[in-house]
Amino acid sequence: DRMIQKLLGIKNHIDENTFSHRLNYFNFKSANQLQEILGGMGKKVRSQYLAGFQIIDIDSTVKGSYGNQEGSRKGYNDKKRGQKSFHPQMAFVSSTKECLHSWFRPGNTYSGNGTHEFIKECDVRLPKDVTRLYRCDSAYFDNKTLSVIEELNGLYLIKVKLRNMKHLIASCNWEKIPGCAGIAYSERSYQAKGWKQPRKLVFIRRLVKVNSDNLLFPIMEYDYTCYVTNLEESPLEIYHLYRDRADCENWIAAIKGQLNAGTTIINNFWGSDVLWNLAVLAYNLTIWIRYLTDRKIWRQEPATFRAWFIRVAGKLVFHSRRYTLKMPRKYYYRDTWWQLYSGILNIKIA
Repeated sequence: DRMIQKLLGIKNHIDENTFSHRLNYFNFKSANQLQEILGGMGKKVRSQYLAGFQIIDIDSTVKGSYGNQEGSRKGYNDKKRGQKSFHPQMAFVSSTKECLHSWFRPGNTYSGNGTHEFIKECDVRLPKDVTRLYRCDSAYFDNKTLSVIEELNGLYLIKVKLRNMKHLIASCNWEKIPGCAGIAYSERSYQAKGWKQPRKLVFIRRLVKVNSDNLLFPIMEYDYTCYVTNLEESPLEIYHLYRDRADCENWIAAIKGQLNAGTTIINNFWGSDVLWNLAVLAYNLTIWIRYLTDRKIWRQEPATFRAWFIRVAGKLVFHSRRYTLKMPRKYYYRDTWWQLYSGILNIKIA
């Protein structure tokens, strides 16, 4: 991009093979150094606005690959079974939609592997006065994960795998929720094997179907859900609080589909890791810029924001020993563009 070359003061064209060659020099140590830089950058920005109670959504995603690149392995792939892929793990701040932390992982890595260490790294990236609630699906129902959150004085809301839980469901004392027909709840304290202490389980039962065809007594069919949590809220609030977690999948889809994270893969795994995390940084930059300047624009999808703010037809002019970027006078978003640009210039990060 000739304009970027001018703005950065790069005189000669940089061939794409040069980028690939440099990326192949990355290893575990240098990739971690980049993570530390990104983590420190994010912490400075978050210190400007993040406080109080914050929900951290943790999830993993599959990014398919075509080839035999390092780290590309066969694993869980709900869209293309048997395809080699990568399996990144991500954490998001629910209130701002930003990606708090990300690990780029081989495709055969189980979702919950190393989550306790991942949470420790997430905790460092948050301001100290923030109350953290870690919200995860059943893949993260693990004693190590729960123990680490408790050690960090955090809160958790994690879905429980119902495998081998039939005896607990059968012994539940169900209570109806007023105003919610067909929904009942049950709470109990439970200590699983390997746990040092009992933890609270919240069961939710939803009536799915009443089968009465050719039967003397109708048979009720229920859908069961269970959560492990240290929250004090009511079961119905916990149920709805967990359902809000679905937004996390939209943010992951934006990073993969709109910022093209994981699309460019090289043979060196750590070089691919760097490319992935730079795409995550690009996503975060769009979030931070908009969140700190205009909350209405912040609600837009990254692709929408990029279409009117970045992909603008313009002309780079050199006059009076400086470069000036000129845009069309009749550009529809001209006033909004300048308003946001002025807001960006006024952002001050200590």
